[in-house]
Amino acid sequence: MLFRISFLKYFCLFFLFLRVLEVKAQEAKIILGDNRLPITEYFTISVKLQNEPIKEISEFPEIEGFQKSNRPKSRARITKAGKTTIEETISQNYAALKEGTYVLKPFTLKINGKDVASKGTTIIIQSEALKDKPLVPAPPESPAQVIGKNPEKTKSVSFLDVETNKNQIYAGEGLRVQLFFYLALAEQGLLDFYKFGDQLPQLIKKIKPRQVWEESSDPGEVKSDTLLVKGKTYIRFKLYESVYYPLSTEPLLLPSLTLAMVQRAKDQTYTLAPTQQDIVSFLSKAKTITVIALPPHPLRETVAVGQFQLQEGINKTGFTINKSFSYTFEVTGSGNLTALHLPDTLALAGLDIYPPQIQQFRNKTDGRAGRKTFKYTLLARQPGKYNLGQSFYLPFFNPVSGQYDTLRSSLNIQVTGAPKNQKTLKPEEADSFYKLIQASDNELQDINQMEEIKLYTNLVILLLICASLFIFLKK
Repeated sequence: MLFRISFLKYFCLFFLFLRVLEVKAQEAKIILGDNRLPITEYFTISVKLQNEPIKEISEFPEIEGFQKSNRPKSRARITKAGKTTIEETISQNYAALKEGTYVLKPFTLKINGKDVASKGTTIIIQSEALKDKPLVPAPPESPAQVIGKNPEKTKSVSFLDVETNKNQIYAGEGLRVQLFFYLALAEQGLLDFYKFGDQLPQLIKKIKPRQVWEESSDPGEVKSDTLLVKGKTYIRFKLYESVYYPLSTEPLLLPSLTLAMVQRAKDQTYTLAPTQQDIVSFLSKAKTITVIALPPHPLRETVAVGQFQLQEGINKTGFTINKSFSYTFEVTGSGNLTALHLPDTLALAGLDIYPPQIQQFRNKTDGRAGRKTFKYTLLARQPGKYNLGQSFYLPFFNPVSGQYDTLRSSLNIQVTGAPKNQKTLKPEEADSFYKLIQASDNELQDINQMEEIKLYTNLVILLLICASLFIFLKK
């Protein structure tokens, strides 16, 4: 009986262990596409599942203001740290009907019988002119260079590409740089990443120009989407993204990069058995970005470059003297926020301004965008009207308009209250205690005089005690 109970217990534990491994192996997840895009591009909701095909999936959600379009499906083999994983992706494309801001509410999809939830997002659709788009890549004529032993297997239409949002920028303006690998849909299963974790640091080190300030983002996982390039369908893998701010007018040289890939002779099934393979390298095209000097200006060497807006706030509606209050100068927009600082604050007569608390927040989807907050504490010593625009302002250069501009506070505050009475008080007229002071001798006394009096007093007391003891003992 005891043996049977033990057997059942271990059998149940083994069964639960297998279930845990099964859940872990599937790793189903929902990935939302870029939520800020022009009206000409699709918004996407993608479902990814590793090491298992997507056999069943519920209907993708409807989004108000969007029309469902095609639903591409892809499969890729990823090798990382010697471990191979097959990842299958189904994406639902949504076409926006018009420009505006839309809300994708939280939703749940059932994938192979399991519920997977998404928190939703806010989608901003802009006109084509307001969106900085990477230039449309052109597949190179010879994308693959043979390293293996089988040249006949290297005929590939997949390619590696370095993309930037502009080919010409101002000094100090942000340049968005992205590295993509375009996998042809027909070559799924034939090409895999080869020791990508070892290759990526070298690619990043090689691509970065020496004369730039970099605002890099966490590489995280490799993300993919599906798009058409010259009539062919590709699965695009984002390998790296960063923002460069040139520190001089020297041109930015982005060299040709080499990415080694595994190439197989035929497509593989979900069994991960090794097959004959070769290592081939894909080369990106080198690029040169022209850097333009800023127009002449007294602050040209120190002024911030970007598209900025001002949001200011104050924590009170009424202001009285000798009562502190908080003032917030917040800069939002696109530019090098790290290097952004307000000029030395000009003091106003009667208004004390204390050094600010500074906070900076970056947009996770666009490393150039964000906000920087300067929170000041102010204290008025005198009543009157104060124009904060005289003390709080930020000159900058707008690369879109090509002109200098200034963000300046528009607040005027009215401080009320009367200053404290500075009249000299005569306390002797109100308190009899002070009258005694007037009658007291103000002659200086020796500070050791009281110590001598204490000594003599103690000696007298000691003599009296001794005399009392002598009389008591004599009786």
